[in-house]
Amino acid sequence: TAICWRDDIKPKLEQAGTRLRAYDDLSGAERAWLTEYFLREVYPVLTPLVFDPSHPFPQISNLSLNLAVKLLDPVDGGVHYGRIK
Repeated sequence: TAICWRDDIKPKLEQAGTRLRAYDDLSGAERAWLTEYFLREVYPVLTPLVFDPSHPFPQISNLSLNLAVKLLDPVDGGVHYGRIK
């Protein structure tokens, strides 16, 4: 929940030296480094899954890392939800 993020996770990340910044606030060099890092280290291990009425909510494995995402269709403005494992 938002409270867990605000009161627990975010402060611990900051204590560990992790700074959260908006993408628009990054310099060109920082954006290039981040893009390269994502493509090399993160993208290869992602498993995106979308759920909707025809695809029910998937089973989440115990102790696995998952991220729920809200996706906006740039063409029609439709809202979709997904999970990244």
